[in-house]
This record gives sequence, C-alpha cells and structure tokens, in this order.
Amino acid sequence: MNTFSRISLACLTFLLLLNRAQAQPTYSIDVQGPTAPGSVSEGDILTPTGTGTIPPPAVAVSVFALGVASVPGARAEVDALSYGTEPLLVAAPGVQHSWTFSVDEFAIGRPGVAFPSVTTEGAFGAQEASADIYASNQAPGPVFPYAGSNVGLYDGNGGFTPFLAPGLNLVEPNPPTINGPDPGDNLDAWDLDQAPPVVIFGQTLSTPIYFSLDAQYSDPFEGTFANQGSAVANSFVSGDVLVSVIPGIPPTVFASAASLGLDQSGPDHDDLDALVLRENGDGVFTPSTAPYSWTNGIDDMLLFSVRRGSQVIGQIDSFMGLPIEEGDILMPPTTPGGLPGIFVTAEALGLVTVRTFGIAATFKGLGDDLDGLDVQQQMIPEPACLTLAAGSVIALLCRRHFSLWDYSQSLCV
Repeated sequence: MNTFSRISLACLTFLLLLNRAQAQPTYSIDVQGPTAPGSVSEGDILTPTGTGTIPPPAVAVSVFALGVASVPGARAEVDALSYGTEPLLVAAPGVQHSWTFSVDEFAIGRPGVAFPSVTTEGAFGAQEASADIYASNQAPGPVFPYAGSNVGLYDGNGGFTPFLAPGLNLVEPNPPTINGPDPGDNLDAWDLDQAPPVVIFGQTLSTPIYFSLDAQYSDPFEGTFANQGSAVANSFVSGDVLVSVIPGIPPTVFASAASLGLDQSGPDHDDLDALVLRENGDGVFTPSTAPYSWTNGIDDMLLFSVRRGSQVIGQIDSFMGLPIEEGDILMPPTTPGGLPGIFVTAEALGLVTVRTFGIAATFKGLGDDLDGLDVQQQMIPEPACLTLAAGSVIALLCRRHFSLWDYSQSLCV
C-alpha cells in the first residue's frame, strides 16, 4: 500500500470519526473477560461513559430487557447486534462504504498495515485489538480479495495509548489465551451510530433490537469454555437473527439460520457473530437475491459474519466461488438452499485468511475472526478536504492536550 493510500485511508477514517461525533456507540462483550461478570454482563448492550476503565461501560439495554434467559452452564451471550436502521447501501460513483468492525484476541492482521491497525494491535503486536474498533473504507462491494487496510477508530481503554481515539471503557491488553478466562475484554457485538431505544417494560420498543446468541459447539482454540450455548438454551440456534420488540418478552426469530444459508451440516453448526441490517419496515425478513437487490424496497439488507469453528467456513460461497472465512462479510445465498455469498472479503479489510496467506501465516492455522460489524455510507471527500484532514491529524498527534471532539468542530466547515 503506497504512502498516498495510507494517508487517504487515515484521513477518510478521521472524517468518519468526526461525522459520528454525536453518535452513541453500543456494543456487547464476551463472557471470558474481566468486565463480565461484574457490573455488566455478556448479554447486556453497553455504551461508553468516558475514557479509561473506571467506571465500566453503562448498560444501555439489559439482557433481561432482551427477554433472554441464562440457565446453568449457558449464560446469555449476545454476540451480534443491529437496530435494523443501517444505511441502505448503494453502488454508485463517488460512494464509499466505511466498515467498522472488531476482531478477537487471536487476530493478527495482514502484514505491513501501518499503525494503528489490527496488525499492530493484534496477537503478534500490542495484543490489544480485541477491545478496539477498526475502520476500513471500501468502494461499493462485492469486494474481491486484495491487500486492504484498516485503521483504529475506537480504543478499548481510551486515551492516548496505544493510539489517539475515544475509549469504550474496556480492559486491555488481552493476550491470546487458550481455553480459559481472558485478562482483557473482547468486544463481540457492535453498532456505531444508532441510539438504543428507551426501555420501558411492557411497552413496545421504538426501535426493535436485532441480535444473535452464541453456539454450543467446541471452539477450535478455546474448547467449550468460550461458547455458552445460549442460543440452544433459549430454543434457537446460533445462526438465527433474533428480534426483541417488547422488553422482557422472549425474542422471536427474524431471519432463520437456514434462510441465510447456514446450518447445512446440522442445527447450531454455524454461529452468526456479526450483523448489519436494514429492515424494510414490514417486520418480515425478505432475503436479498443479489447484491443491492435490497434497493427495490422489498428485500431486506442483511449482511453478517460467522464465528471461528462454524461448519460453513471452508465451503465455497455462492457468489465469488471462494472458500468462506471467519473474516468475510457475507450475504444470504443468491438462490434458496444455497450457501452464503461473500460480499466483502476479509483480505480487503486488512485481515489474514488461510485462502490467501496459507496456514503458516495465520495464528495457529486459522484466519482472523471478525466478530462485530457496522457500516456507514458517504460520498468520497474532495482532495482539498483530504489535505485539510491530513493536516488536522498531524496537529492532533503533535498537540495531544487538544480534545479530539472540541478540535473537530472547526474541521471542514
């Protein structure tokens, strides 16, 4: 990746951050980190309260409001999140899709991606990537494999280290830990720009909450310790997209695993662990039949990723003809009963895959796992604005006592 491309990526991401200054990030964490269990749980939807790790994140929507039950041996683990209001993605000149995502503690990132990135913060770097959020700006998909990049957008514990970014009140670092409690947090569900609905028990939510629960299969790295099996414990499977409409009432299935091309090897064999959704307003899932068929006003735009260990990984997708990886952004099959299609490849996001880099270049033979996802859509800034943004980034890095949010008010206005 040349110097101009790196500067452009950093500037575009910086503009994305400024444009979302009034957003309310919401997220969930997995069961293994030190923040859960505690004042929050792995089933709660959280939002940051400031920098650092004290206090911990605030609970925006509790797991009880989602109507999900914990049972002995299967704590309620939310591992994908959306409010169904993502921008309706289009493929048009001048349009850019900005993917924001999280990874787990075993991700290493593509070699050569500049600081701060999954590469520099991942398992072979600072070991802090699992609590962070990264951004990758792409032309409209489908995006085939190429040597893409990402840049840090939110830092788990905030402040100036390891990079200048707002924080999420999560604990870092989080070295790769096999089959046991983690010393740091792993953010495993994410939404950047939709404020969560106000919860009033007994009253319908102003915005439905779409989510997924975790699988019960044995994780390749962590055995049965990481997966709680909370989907099956609540009479669902981990490939289902669920929806909560009334707080405290059990959720229902919005999009079944089968409708997404999952679980063809058997129930609860594929774990959906990242979700982007634009629901068309009728409350009924209508799968897309091709990229951008969701612009017809009938189909729903549902994009997702699957967790490491899912049986669909390695099978040939229905669109690009490539083996599916845990870092790919997927879409429903183009024909009923088929396998999911790849919409954006993991390589384009700056992640490592077995199919491109080979087993030896990965962490213990498996590709990087994308485990939280959101998307924004915007016009590509003019070169003059990119130059201004680049100067602003340099100024911020040189004068750390400036507040990122205060300074942003004078940029590009």
